[in-house]
Amino acid sequence: MPTKRKNKGKEKTRDSVVFPRILGQRVRGEKTYFKVEWKGQLLHTWELEENLNPQSVAEFKKRNAEKVVVGGEQNLEPEAIIGMYEVKDERMFKMKWKGTNRTDFIPLNEAKLKCPQEVIKYYETKIVWCE
Repeated sequence: MPTKRKNKGKEKTRDSVVFPRILGQRVRGEKTYFKVEWKGQLLHTWELEENLNPQSVAEFKKRNAEKVVVGGEQNLEPEAIIGMYEVKDERMFKMKWKGTNRTDFIPLNEAKLKCPQEVIKYYETKIVWCE
């Protein structure tokens, strides 16, 4: 059941609230979230893909698919992996390169082959130990 939001004193369901654009995408576990800018709201929220209009999601993916640049093709040395994302239905690492402020998306399988130590460091930061 959709949650309810208040917008200028009027109560609306999330399905009926207008959002002008999707700002970003991230993957947490097996779920994909999109950062949404809501009309008339100052804060942005992360929403599950299945809760959003499929046409808006498709437009966002198409718009951002052309922006993907792979820095590994330029033989840059990796400094750190700063996140994992899903781009064009493929999991990718966002890689920071040494000696530059540039970040690029690298396919997961390519990163495992070209810079396995950075992949290990990234996963080690995500481990949660239980006592």
